[in-house]
Amino acid sequence: MRLSLRFIVPLLLALAAFAYALVPFVDGLTQQWFVRDVELRSTLVANSVQEQLRDLLRAGNSTRMTQFFTRLTQDERLFAVGFCAPQGRAPVATRSFPAEIKCADLEKFAEPAARQLGTARSSLHVTISPVELDGVSAGSLVLVHDMSFIGRRSAETRKYLFYLFVGLSVVVSLITVVIAQLSWRGWVQGLRALMRGEGLLRPSGKDEPSELRRGDFVFRYVDEDGFGKPQNAFLVCTFWYVSALAALGRRDEARALFETLLACRNRHGLLAEHIDPLTREQWGNFVQTYSMVGLIGCAVRLSMRWDQAF
Repeated sequence: MRLSLRFIVPLLLALAAFAYALVPFVDGLTQQWFVRDVELRSTLVANSVQEQLRDLLRAGNSTRMTQFFTRLTQDERLFAVGFCAPQGRAPVATRSFPAEIKCADLEKFAEPAARQLGTARSSLHVTISPVELDGVSAGSLVLVHDMSFIGRRSAETRKYLFYLFVGLSVVVSLITVVIAQLSWRGWVQGLRALMRGEGLLRPSGKDEPSELRRGDFVFRYVDEDGFGKPQNAFLVCTFWYVSALAALGRRDEARALFETLLACRNRHGLLAEHIDPLTREQWGNFVQTYSMVGLIGCAVRLSMRWDQAF
């Protein structure tokens, strides 16, 4: 569990920091998309009403023009519509037309960055479209869009982004736990090999050694020496393995392997230095002190305590 937490806690912290840094970026990007959408809508609306607006200008009927603008504002995002004559007089506009927009100051809305208008009630976007009548400038059509929906959409975007990172964190954490539990030993060995430069900085000129354990017995080494590849296991290594199993709490497995080693003794209860893992024939120095000390140490470790035995 501690090993998994070492992976999960830094991972969750990194994902949280990434999400915290990503939210302002997503908000800004979302706002840019919505502003472009509003500007495109404004262009479409302005182009669509040009012909009818020219007819109303020729007729000079401001009442009908106001009624026409009011019908346009039935669109939920179109907050107000107005028309400013070149002389800078009061605009012909709907009742919702913001007082902050003056016909004499329309030039300040020419730049895209200045088209955002904040009022006490809402955030607005102002678009100015020129209107020509018989090739002569007749004034400017002012379209005001309500931008309050951006706040609602941004809140929804942050909510879904939060859910996405929560789900991503859970999935990645589960994958990390599985990999840490199943592959930790292999990852450590691979990392150590890379740090030594094996296979990268220097090619290996020989095959990797195989596992030291052969059947029930553990070899001291398996590489070739002056006598060739070892054929017999070093008995004290197997006793060390029994002690390691007992220390890990795998006492039943340790006791079974210990009884296998006891069965390899000769009729006097003695052990040699090496043993053939296939025939279990003893080889090497006889009697071997290392082997006998390993036997005694394992017997002590696997024995019951005095207070448990009596």
